Amino acid sequence: YMTLEEKLGQLDLAHSPHDPGLEAAIAAGRVGGVVGADAPQRLQTLATEHSRLGIPLLIAAPPAAMPVSPWAVAASWDEDLAEHLGASAAEQAARHGAQCLAGPQ
Repeated sequence: YMTLEEKLGQLDLAHSPHDPGLEAAIAAGRVGGVVGADAPQRLQTLATEHSRLGIPLLIAAPPAAMPVSPWAVAASWDEDLAEHLGASAAEQAARHGAQCLAGPQ
């Protein structure tokens, strides 16, 4: 059974990687996700091997910097361009160990 603190921690999906107490909070099960982590594997190990429940973190990449506004891409009706930009942002996120991608800036 999860404690109330652990349940609330699983809702914390956008925790800052710059929090000095991040590793302790992950080990205590009080963090569900981190945005822009520098060392995602280390944080995943803390979550899965050192927390009581071993629930993996959701690691999100920071918003991708796009060469054009997402609104301009949508207004262009150019599906190939939109697919290319999306694939490039996804590849960048995957290289950093992220499992999800925040919307483009």
